[in-house]
Amino acid sequence: MKEFALLLLFVLARISISTSISISMSLGENQSLFNKWDIVNNGTVVKTCDESQCSLVGVYNSENATSLELALNKLVSVDKNAFGQLTSLLYLSLSYNKLESLDPNQFQNQTNLLELYIKSNHLTSLDPTLFDPLVTLAVLDLSNNQLANLDPTLFVNLTSLRNLSLANNDLDSLDPLLFKSLAKLKHLDLSFNMITSLDHQIFKNQLNLAYLKLSFNQLTDLNWQLFTSLKKLTLLSVAYNKLRDLDKRVFRGLHKLEHLFLYNNQLEELNEELFVNLNHLKTLDLSSNQLKSLGPRLFWKLRKLEKLSLSSNQLKRVEPITFSGLDNLESLLLFDNDDLDLSNINQKWLRNLDSN
Repeated sequence: MKEFALLLLFVLARISISTSISISMSLGENQSLFNKWDIVNNGTVVKTCDESQCSLVGVYNSENATSLELALNKLVSVDKNAFGQLTSLLYLSLSYNKLESLDPNQFQNQTNLLELYIKSNHLTSLDPTLFDPLVTLAVLDLSNNQLANLDPTLFVNLTSLRNLSLANNDLDSLDPLLFKSLAKLKHLDLSFNMITSLDHQIFKNQLNLAYLKLSFNQLTDLNWQLFTSLKKLTLLSVAYNKLRDLDKRVFRGLHKLEHLFLYNNQLEELNEELFVNLNHLKTLDLSSNQLKSLGPRLFWKLRKLEKLSLSSNQLKRVEPITFSGLDNLESLLLFDNDDLDLSNINQKWLRNLDSN
């Protein structure tokens, strides 16, 4: 059976599907909400440097500047008054430097800031008041740092935030109140951390969340109420965790979900009611688990399903009724189930599927 490749483009998210469906949710500077420019030509950036590192002293004669790109400057420190004159700033990037800390008053005058990128530094902690002045901030990228703990009040004033990336840090737990103020949040990336569990109320106020990435963590269980409030969620990735079982109610409220990624876990069995309310689901990846059998009615409500991967499991037999009703299915991956017997599946149906 041929493998498939599918590329679905979203405004701020990209999903790529191949033999095992993977996801990339970059909130990078190249996806800025507006066109930016380098203000170095319009003002003066003062920094002190030696051969391997620099310290930012300040940016001057640029009071009306709206964009400042300081990525890849080998910065190890930024003076607390460095941005003092930049009261009109809308975009700021400090990414790909060597920053280990930021002064609590670093962004005191950036009350109009819309996008802030501090990814790929060496930050280990953040002062709880650091982002308090940024009441208009829409995008915040803190990925690829070394953050281990976040104060529950860190984002309390970011009521306009829409995109937040905390990916690739050292987080092993999150306070239940951490995202309480982020009611407008649409994209949240918590992947590539060490999170072992999530409080069932942590996403309680994220009524507008559309994309949630929890992949590459250490989750062993998902509370059945964890996603209850996420009525607008269209993409959920919990791939590469340590899930052994899923409560049949865990996806119950996700009526708009279109893409669900559960690959590379330790799932051995799935309740037949697990996907019963996912009427809009188009992509389902269950590959690289330990599934030995599939309930005959497991997929019976997934009428809009287009892509289904069950590869790299331990399936031995599939009942003929298992895939009945999946009239929109374009790709079905079953390879690397060494002992799987498909002799009882309608071969004409399989040939039609393979020709799509």
